[in-house]
Amino acid sequence: MKRKRSLWLLALVPLVALIWAMKSAASWRPQLLIIQSNADYPFSIQDGRLLLVESVNNISGFATWDMNTGQLLWKRDKRSKWIAYSSQNHIIAVVRSEVPLPMELTNLHGVNLELCDERDGHVIRALQPGSDSSEGRLLAYDFSTDETEFRVVTSESLQRWNIATGRLIVNHKWPRAKGSAHITTAAFFRGDEKILGIVGGKVTILDARNGTTIRVLPLNYKSAPYTNSPNFFTVSPDDYSFYESLDSTDSSRIFRISDGKQLWQSNDWPTFSFDGQISYIPSPNGLDVFEAHTGRLLRHLPGPSTYGFDPSADGNWLYEARDGKIYRWRAR
Repeated sequence: MKRKRSLWLLALVPLVALIWAMKSAASWRPQLLIIQSNADYPFSIQDGRLLLVESVNNISGFATWDMNTGQLLWKRDKRSKWIAYSSQNHIIAVVRSEVPLPMELTNLHGVNLELCDERDGHVIRALQPGSDSSEGRLLAYDFSTDETEFRVVTSESLQRWNIATGRLIVNHKWPRAKGSAHITTAAFFRGDEKILGIVGGKVTILDARNGTTIRVLPLNYKSAPYTNSPNFFTVSPDDYSFYESLDSTDSSRIFRISDGKQLWQSNDWPTFSFDGQISYIPSPNGLDVFEAHTGRLLRHLPGPSTYGFDPSADGNWLYEARDGKIYRWRAR
């Protein structure tokens, strides 16, 4: 009797393993969350409550979704583009124009800057630009670390607006050297009042309040000093590193900000987790997950195979835009 029971239990083992494998595989399949025509780029907001969805070439502007309920909150047409989010003030910075806006905003000429309520999109405050605020190429924009200001860096100036009043309080003009632009690329730090920019061909840390130089990074590689600006340049979410990609190559290089040392190199642009510890790079068969500070491959995940995805704030999910729909993948 005991022998028969043992044989019966042994016969169940493969079946249980098969069922477990099927459940595990199913849990890694993408979950359909949102159906939105022309959805191409999802952006998860820091507190995880909202998802902003853009369309390629800004065909239909952007839409704001509540991720707890799956409800569409509000949307704007192709004459508007969201550019930054303030979790403390619950507002979204939006640029609005009388004509359709391109996917990549290159200047502020002919646009209005508005601060909109995150829940319904009504304009809380319009920022008052200076007479020359639209001059120069647009390089970077974001809320200040304490979220009391909105800041814009162009090739001509550093501009700061007070959120409470909407007034332009600083319009710092960059010096010009030999008729060329002083600063050609810029990115804001996430947790410090600093700007990382390419000034005179060299990667430089600037004070985000007044534009003064804090330090020039000692980069020693063939592209420094830069003769052409990178087509991709940003600071990691934890302010530990920056990464750049040049037009001449598909690869990206990641450098430590403290000493300018190159940490690793990837064959494509990395997408970082909200805490800056993880880097995701799409591959034909899913996502490669790397340790962001070292470039060490941690694992391979079923997931988006091309760009058009964003990690959730808690790191548990990856949101992907595909075929006019938004899917959610497990990230761990």
